[in-house]
Amino acid sequence: MSTTTENYGLILPEQEDTYDVDVFNENFDTLDAVVASAEREIGAVSDKIGFATDENDNTVFSKLNAIAAIVEQGSSLIKSIQRVTTSLSIKNESKTETIHAVDTSRCIVISEILCQTSYPYSFSYALNSGSLSVSTTSANSGTLYLGFWIIEFS
Repeated sequence: MSTTTENYGLILPEQEDTYDVDVFNENFDTLDAVVASAEREIGAVSDKIGFATDENDNTVFSKLNAIAAIVEQGSSLIKSIQRVTTSLSIKNESKTETIHAVDTSRCIVISEILCQTSYPYSFSYALNSGSLSVSTTSANSGTLYLGFWIIEFS
């Protein structure tokens, strides 16, 4: 009797099983979906980072270029820095942490994984004026420890 892989449920036939094209195709369909999803996520991150020449976009590079322009004018660059740490179950948990009020359009958030779990998971966050909301998604159980730096610029 066949078993399945831990992370993606791929079918692992036993040595005495006969070759089955349908099992092979099902495994490759699963792998194709996982790779396509990863490529979409990488593309979304890449779009957020942008290019070194960005000026008027909502990308990391455009914000860094705006900061460089402020520094050249001799203005104060950073208004506030806050650090939030939290822990969540990786299995579909949401949590909201209270922060000092910020102008979200003038902030960047740097996330850090403080303690990694060995299971696949994803997390997302949303910055609001007085809070940071964090959500996790996974089919597995475990605890994820995250840190967030919220930097508000003048």
